[in-house]
Amino acid sequence: MSEKIVIGVDIGGTTIKLGICSSEGELLHTYEGPTGVENGSDIVCQNIADYARLIVEQSPFSWDQVEGVGVGIAGFLDIPKGIVKLSVNLYFNNVPLKEILEEKLQTKVLVNNDANVAALGEAWAGAGRGISDCVCYT
Repeated sequence: MSEKIVIGVDIGGTTIKLGICSSEGELLHTYEGPTGVENGSDIVCQNIADYARLIVEQSPFSWDQVEGVGVGIAGFLDIPKGIVKLSVNLYFNNVPLKEILEEKLQTKVLVNNDANVAALGEAWAGAGRGISDCVCYT
């Protein structure tokens, strides 16, 4: 199987949800596990990396097929640098999430605000697909 895939990650206060998508936006496989906020940001970051590896292992795909990982997280971000300046529900303060995950996963990682990611997902492959203008309220 040589199809390229992407992994989407939604980091919530209690649960990390992941999905494998095709390059066309079709959801192919899902996984979720506990966030582990009570154990600190290092453990949350490790959980994200572990779950990303696990979702691929549980699917018919291989890690070589992963083009990258996109992460949605609530909070104030330096989006270009992938730094979580403040996420109150995760107790993140100046966490370089992009850098940490790229090191752990050895693939490209993009980090953005969860509301932005929700809007993008709906516009690309959801309720807004094929529509020229789309608004998403969260």
